[in-house]
Amino acid sequence: MQEAETIEEEALVNLGPTHNEAKVYLTLLNKGELPVNEIARLSGIHRVNVYGIIDRLLKKGLIAAAIRTNKYYYKASNPRDLSLMLDEKKDRLNEVLPKLNSMYHSAPEKEEVFHFKGPDSVIKAYYMLLDQKQPIYGIGGRGVNRLFLKHRHKRFTQERMKREIMENFRSIIF
Repeated sequence: MQEAETIEEEALVNLGPTHNEAKVYLTLLNKGELPVNEIARLSGIHRVNVYGIIDRLLKKGLIAAAIRTNKYYYKASNPRDLSLMLDEKKDRLNEVLPKLNSMYHSAPEKEEVFHFKGPDSVIKAYYMLLDQKQPIYGIGGRGVNRLFLKHRHKRFTQERMKREIMENFRSIIF
């Protein structure tokens, strides 16, 4: 049985690391410097898999390694480095964004049907509605999307209001 994802793990995964990478990073953040066997035991990830995760986290700069008594120990980097990583990613994106926008707007428009699965994809669909700059009409049920989308629904509503896009929803409950 898989244990529930923490808020911290979800936040890390949204930045790019995998669930297991986030678990290893959080384990090291909580427990300090540890050898592989302790990381595996405390994170609940098989030792064989921890080696690959450590390699990826080292390359991402999220952990550091030290040798003590002929044994490797690993330690989490300062969490502020996550913010620096995010800033670097944003800078790289901003460099190519004009070109990406140009490509997007130069493509011929056609009728399309989209299929969305999962909270991240559904919120993308919501923002696609905002990009239409038209009132949003809908028929819904019991507000399950608000629970499904968690904090994202609140941010979407704030953005919709900021863009002054009206909504008109009717609930139908049988």
